[in-house]
Amino acid sequence: MLRILIISVFFSFIGFSTQAQQVNVVGKIIDTTSGKGVENAVVILLSEGDSVLTSFGRTDKTGSFTIKNETTGKRILMVTHPLFAD
Repeated sequence: MLRILIISVFFSFIGFSTQAQQVNVVGKIIDTTSGKGVENAVVILLSEGDSVLTSFGRTDKTGSFTIKNETTGKRILMVTHPLFAD
């Protein structure tokens, strides 16, 4: 019985150590001319090596955004809005 318990605990720790770390990306998009937040801008995260889309989100009324549960690593942040240049 003790042997089964030790083996179970061992595999539990392996499961915890192999999970990928996740982070939240938080920011605010501001128009430099007016100084106000940009509403409904699309915020895109691309992987650095091959520019594949990893996550995206939209800004709220104040220009703030949050992209949750993104895996760690280097990313390219791209912001688009129909009234502004990329």
